Amino acid sequence: MQRKKKTATHHVSQGDLHRNQKKYKKALSSYEAALKIDPKQVTVYDRLIETHQMLDHEWTNEDFTKSLEWTMKKQELENPQIKRIHAKLAPEWKKIIALIERLLQSLDDTADIVIIEQIASYGDRAIYPLIEALLSIKHKRQEP
Repeated sequence: MQRKKKTATHHVSQGDLHRNQKKYKKALSSYEAALKIDPKQVTVYDRLIETHQMLDHEWTNEDFTKSLEWTMKKQELENPQIKRIHAKLAPEWKKIIALIERLLQSLDDTADIVIIEQIASYGDRAIYPLIEALLSIKHKRQEP
């Protein structure tokens, strides 16, 4: 007999139940399970953030990082344009921008290939810096 897959709604309900019972770690696990199924539920991020603050212990760097990630993801879901701002906060932003600048200044086709591969190695994280570089070029061309 096959088991039914649990839905995001099921995990949220379980999280709410655990939170009401003051079982905050279990509640967090349930909410995180819900996000694995449906990561676009803004209300689940709210529950995660609130429940995480209810934990009775000194926050570690990991606690702070998780809370910040949830907050940023919630903001991005509520306002997709904020992704560009968050991208600028990433540690690799400056490295990617520097590579793009090197590429734009390069006169050597062989060096270009190496730089392009370095930029590509950042995957999706390179998208917003590349777009910013293109917008910068566009704005410079429009200047009188």
